[in-house]
Amino acid sequence: TGQVVRRSYAVAAWQRYTIYVNEEIGPGQDVSIKVTADQNIVVERPMYFLYQGVWDGGHNTMAVNSAHTEWFFAEGCTRAGFNQWICIQNPGDEPAKVDITYMTEDGTQIVKQATVQPHSRHTVNANQDVAREHDVSTKLASDNPIIVERPMYFWYGNLGGFNEGSGAIGANKACSTWYLAEGCTRAGFEQWICLQNPNDDVATVRLTYMLENASCPEQVVSVAPHTRLTVRVNDFVGPDHDVSTEVQSDMPIVVERPIYSLYRGEWPAADSLNAYTFER
Repeated sequence: TGQVVRRSYAVAAWQRYTIYVNEEIGPGQDVSIKVTADQNIVVERPMYFLYQGVWDGGHNTMAVNSAHTEWFFAEGCTRAGFNQWICIQNPGDEPAKVDITYMTEDGTQIVKQATVQPHSRHTVNANQDVAREHDVSTKLASDNPIIVERPMYFWYGNLGGFNEGSGAIGANKACSTWYLAEGCTRAGFEQWICLQNPNDDVATVRLTYMLENASCPEQVVSVAPHTRLTVRVNDFVGPDHDVSTEVQSDMPIVVERPIYSLYRGEWPAADSLNAYTFER
């Protein structure tokens, strides 16, 4: 609505402090948050939900420390059972005009626009923008600095089927080298790597998987221009491995790693993480 609610807190030295946002602003709101402190702090945001009264779960993401005019998401899905959203925060004093470019698995590009009012949170329904049955990467370009996150809620049909959700903060630029320390193909785990090529030329990408036994199998793939490509890590490295990954491309790309799991055979979970790059 553009309403701004301000609260102040005292966080003691070496303390973890938890804020229950529902109590601070009341029910029925979509919320973006800006946190400022008189000393350096670290901020995270967990959420727990019963989405549409049916899908129970939770997700968590780190905060970012600056707004940018470009954001990228390699992961996204509008296939049956998946609901994808894009949340845009405008912390500035002027409206932000945002171009949203969806890049699908077949190279189709869909461009939409949104205007986000000052000090406001704006929500985009990606399923409505893209239509069903697509794997989706997204680029957002704004005339004023913004912050962007991508929550997804879904019924995941593999691993026996379960309801869950995940949230991810965007990457603020494409890069040629990316790193993922976590990964797993053990029983009950399915790992994927999503590659977004926002360029006008084909990207040749080398994925080096570093396993717990010190072996390093390599996989080379080509990602067509303005396309999202998905790699199922289980298929390449085989079962029963812990996996770290280095991704190297001959041109700047964006990389994200979703994992779906049935932990110890009983705890369904899902998360998605943008890879880390030293170029950031």
